[in-house]
Amino acid sequence: MIAADELSLGTPIGLDLINNPVVVNVDPWELGTITDRSTIRYELDVMVFNGEEFVLASTMDAFEEPAKVVGNSTIYRGAFFEFGGILKGFLTNDEPVFGNAGDRYLDAIWQVPDMTLRYYTIVRIYVDDVLDETVTNGERWAYKGGISEVDFERYGRSFFTKWLGDGKWICSTTPPSAPLLGKEGKSGAGQVGFLSWLHNFSSTITKVKLKVIGLYANGEEEVVYPIAEMEVSPMGVYAVPVGGASVVSPSPTTPGPSLGRRGVGVEMPGVAALPDDGVKLEPFDTLRGALVSYRCWLIDSNGDRVSEVATVVYDQVYRRNLQQVVYMNSLGVPEVLVATGQNSVGMEFSRTEGESFRGFGYEANLTERRVDVVEGIRKYVLRLSLGRLSQMRHLLDVGFAKEMWLLQNDQWLAMVNVGKAMPIHDDANDWAGVAIELEAGYKETAYSELPVPEATEDRPTAWRPLSVVCDTDSRGRYYGMLKVLTVERYYTDTNEPVRPAEVLKNKPGPNFFPLTPSAACAVGNTPFLQDVAVSREGTFFNATCGTGLIGGKATITIPIGSWGSFIDLEDTYAKARAEIDILDTQAYANANGPCNSVGVYNPGVYGSVDFPTGRWWLRAGDFSGSSEPSGIVAEDVGSGYVPGCMWFQLPDYQANQTDVRYGATRLNGHYPVLASGRDYFFIPYYKAGKTLRFFRNGLLVGSTVIVGPYPSIVFPAEPAGGERWYVDAV
Repeated sequence: MIAADELSLGTPIGLDLINNPVVVNVDPWELGTITDRSTIRYELDVMVFNGEEFVLASTMDAFEEPAKVVGNSTIYRGAFFEFGGILKGFLTNDEPVFGNAGDRYLDAIWQVPDMTLRYYTIVRIYVDDVLDETVTNGERWAYKGGISEVDFERYGRSFFTKWLGDGKWICSTTPPSAPLLGKEGKSGAGQVGFLSWLHNFSSTITKVKLKVIGLYANGEEEVVYPIAEMEVSPMGVYAVPVGGASVVSPSPTTPGPSLGRRGVGVEMPGVAALPDDGVKLEPFDTLRGALVSYRCWLIDSNGDRVSEVATVVYDQVYRRNLQQVVYMNSLGVPEVLVATGQNSVGMEFSRTEGESFRGFGYEANLTERRVDVVEGIRKYVLRLSLGRLSQMRHLLDVGFAKEMWLLQNDQWLAMVNVGKAMPIHDDANDWAGVAIELEAGYKETAYSELPVPEATEDRPTAWRPLSVVCDTDSRGRYYGMLKVLTVERYYTDTNEPVRPAEVLKNKPGPNFFPLTPSAACAVGNTPFLQDVAVSREGTFFNATCGTGLIGGKATITIPIGSWGSFIDLEDTYAKARAEIDILDTQAYANANGPCNSVGVYNPGVYGSVDFPTGRWWLRAGDFSGSSEPSGIVAEDVGSGYVPGCMWFQLPDYQANQTDVRYGATRLNGHYPVLASGRDYFFIPYYKAGKTLRFFRNGLLVGSTVIVGPYPSIVFPAEPAGGERWYVDAV
């Protein structure tokens, strides 16, 4: 089997789901200073990026949440602002480019418009209506979509880093093991299907293309690139056709509709080009043999995989009653529902009537009822063939869909789901008989079936750029590309704008203007480009070191120029620190953390230790030679040393070691991590003149000369959970 390409390296960027709560919590202002909390008022400005600059979207105000008493403590929670509804107004539900069923909707990667939005917030705090403080929060991204309340509680904003960021980048509401196409994991001749991809990738990816590996019945595999390469923009969302209608060329004997896909005598634009590896840019040819299944994923210009691998079983069965519905799922991207049962269509009429006078003869051939308006709505009942309970549950996503289209006679018809209930689980339910009810998205007022008219000659017009800006990548930096924001229609014979003016946003479609290189948009011209490296030590230890080695923590560094901002430099530093938090994982520590030699870096044999979460391990050298014990004490601010200090060397003191597992003659056990502001002290008795050394995870982190018989020497750093310390005197 041909292996999938290696996953491209990079860091995913988090976004806020606007169909879930988008909240800013302002900490309570000056606790302990202001006693009358009712005099404090908070304001929040929501600033959104319109393509050229940040503009004010709305200003909200709030007072503090009422204080809550828990036991003998009073908890102040500050003020809360929920503004997801404000952001929704800037992420409109525009209709995708459908056109004809054989159109680019099935032949090319297309961008789902208006899916992401950059924004930041400004907090102002007033005391007695006098401005006391202004705080600018860092730049964030909003995404037009949402997940269930249960999953949102688990993931929150980390959905785009923990779920989509974990080598997936596929905008699907189902796990990777669930079917992606038709809810059956199948796609056949004439069937559509999509793989949607979010470019929240820190690496600079400018182009992607679809790679497909097909498996034939004879065991042979074939690699094809059925769709032309596509330029992509950071934080864009893209739908990739991966159904049988897009990646499989129908043979003359293949039953069912071809939807205008490539076949005998059918010309498909853009198939003449060859990728760098020489594989033809064309679909599979079923004349070669029976296609069993195919795997597909997106690759960048370097051939690295940038998405999850989707596996599709090619459906060889002829579906006489095939009906296909494309709907925008909860994450705002297209998914396909396939109905193969006994489907029906009808029309429901509604009439508006008035009354008229029949005359004094009251003849029977005259009517008092006059029909003024007749409207009809087409109604569709689609019956599904479901094989698993999980497929029936996934119909809930169809129920939540706000936009959907039904394929009829090679045209996409806008639909509205009018079903008021959807089964989730019923032991006695006949899954094969599950049906959904749809209505046409428009009303009809008359009947006709006319042929397509001949084209008429109009005054020639075209579209041209009206406003342009430098495009930014997912890290907020210019990257050398100029983006067209708006376009206007003009007359090509006079070069004058059409009147009345026709100005549109530049969106993917027939008149779309792609990105163009521009020296003015070089990365160095970014308004606020990160000018210093940001680094810190990770919290995980390398767990892959061999025998005799101790794993250390990796230092995570975000180099200069990694982030940019339109707000200020502090915003770029905040973004760099956020990336460190994302990179701080066990996998990163295993790949980048040091492996330190026990004999060289850590005097004494440290051995393998196992201790609970939230504690740290201490082993000491030989401090014998006196009648007094050496040991450590834990500082408790305000009350001196805590009872039960941890000592060693003398048996009569070991009874005090109630919080530690210890050895008979050496300090060798684990201890609790202290609260912030408290310290551990080491007391080496009768070692005056010697140097006390502190080793953390095998590395020397501090030393001091012992002065006097009873010194209390503070640890050079607060021991953290999972750390291993060694102390000796030389």
